[in-house]
Amino acid sequence: MAIKEYYQLKKYWVADPCLPQNSPWDGLTCDNSSTPDLSNSRLDGIISGHISKLTALTTLNLSRNNLNGQVPAFLQDLPSLIKIDLSNNNLSGPLPASLKEKMKDGQLMFSIENNPRICQEGQCSQDGKTTHKSRRTVIVISLVISTLLTVLIVVAVIVTIKRRKQDNHQQYQTTMEYKKSGIFTYSEVVAMTNDFDKVIGKGGSGTVYYGHLKDGREVAVKKVAGLVEEGTKEFQVEVHLLMQVHHKHLAPFIGYCDDGKQMVLIYEYMANGNLRQRLSDERADALNWQQRLRIAFGAATGLEYLHSGCTPAIIHRDVKSSNILLNANFEAKIADFGLSKSVISSSVTHITTAVAGTAGYLDPEYWCTGKVTEKSDVYGFGVVLLWRRKCPNS
Repeated sequence: MAIKEYYQLKKYWVADPCLPQNSPWDGLTCDNSSTPDLSNSRLDGIISGHISKLTALTTLNLSRNNLNGQVPAFLQDLPSLIKIDLSNNNLSGPLPASLKEKMKDGQLMFSIENNPRICQEGQCSQDGKTTHKSRRTVIVISLVISTLLTVLIVVAVIVTIKRRKQDNHQQYQTTMEYKKSGIFTYSEVVAMTNDFDKVIGKGGSGTVYYGHLKDGREVAVKKVAGLVEEGTKEFQVEVHLLMQVHHKHLAPFIGYCDDGKQMVLIYEYMANGNLRQRLSDERADALNWQQRLRIAFGAATGLEYLHSGCTPAIIHRDVKSSNILLNANFEAKIADFGLSKSVISSSVTHITTAVAGTAGYLDPEYWCTGKVTEKSDVYGFGVVLLWRRKCPNS
């Protein structure tokens, strides 16, 4: 965390990186050792001395940044370090002699390419600077490269101006092709579900059936109940959102069918159903503590993406255990966006709307005022965390 503060890193580092198992810290692998990968992270300044405190380091990747100064000698004192990548930076001066010895002995893999100010053998003066001859060479090379870059930039600008309209047209066509690829006819839906012969879930908004695509992928096919105006609006909202949002912890959307008579949503099949089913299971091993932690973390990450990763932000409005699906690895996937609302801009603090959602998960303030915010989703998520099945005779 000191390293994160020193470099002002924009990394998703919260909670314990080792609990639950394989909890994803951006750029850090947690096992019996530590493997930070901070490559291409826009790091400026010298190599932080805080790194010397990470005594379990085995691999350190700081490549493709803008680090300067000399390669610090403390790297030689990290006992487990076997691989360092400092390539593509702006480091200078000679390498520490002890690191060179480790490289010669095969104890250390070291990458230092594309640091033009690093001194090679015989090129450093006693104060660690390059010789005048080396500096002249660097200046000549820099002038040649600058001239070539100027020519390339001028050519690139001309080509970009000429192709802008063509690129925009191609992008529009690509977008339309993507949308069309997710549209299914009702006859295709009937075929993939074997005429809706296997029900895997039911809810107020419709029934979910098991199916197979032609390529063999398993799917969950949600047949939306009714064609009343409000239901049609919710269906259109859900399709619109599902075609825009993509995240590891959102239910993977495959396509839809809307032929005027039938409304169908098609998702990737979730082998372990929804969280409510698991929480209601009376077997002691239905969900162990580690699985519960991973599910809670995944659902929270998905909600955080909707609130902070989407522009404009999206408020789900119906966060509950039955809308958190579980795949074969018990990874949480948030589903059912039919009641979702988009926040118009960052200056808007709430949306006033008719109260909708599921009793027991509704934020009391939203229930009373009709003003829904991201906090309403957080309240529903809190209810999920505290949810427990009813005990006998209670």
